[in-house]
Amino acid sequence: KSVIEDKIREVERKKDKESEIDKRRLLTRIAEMEKIAKQKSVEVQGEVQEELIQDFLRDKFPDDDVEEIKKGAKGGDCILTINSKDKTNIARIYIESKDRGTFQEEWTNKLLNDMKKKNISYGILISTTLPKNMEKNIGFSAKHGGKIIVIPMDYRIIHLMISSIRSRLIQSLNQNKEIDVPR
Repeated sequence: KSVIEDKIREVERKKDKESEIDKRRLLTRIAEMEKIAKQKSVEVQGEVQEELIQDFLRDKFPDDDVEEIKKGAKGGDCILTINSKDKTNIARIYIESKDRGTFQEEWTNKLLNDMKKKNISYGILISTTLPKNMEKNIGFSAKHGGKIIVIPMDYRIIHLMISSIRSRLIQSLNQNKEIDVPR
């Protein structure tokens, strides 16, 4: 009888241990899946913001071209090529959007490097979080000698900033034309 009871207890201990191991493995898998789901959520959230900005640019600047940078490719999110009534491809603006919890200064350095690789003079970093030293009353922060402008994810400010840069670039082109005309 004692031998049988010992064998029964041994079988029960094995079942308990097996159950404990299965439970531990399942909890590990659940944690991994939660991590993957959270990561995907952040990626999708960023992609949503990118596409909303691109749709906004196409709507507000119908004469210009919006070139999307493919997902997974190095670089910003899109390039706005400025066109005017009588001239196409006047200039380009590199646009990067960030939807993260804390602003990181290295974003502007990366954008500047991406701009150099594509020979683009102006960049706009649109972010849901802003640099700590940015004055709230101004609405933007100029970085790298004004080559990069950091602005909040606010469509009014996006429109105002891009309209301003566009106007300056078109005006600069027109002034250069006037200077180059022989007399």
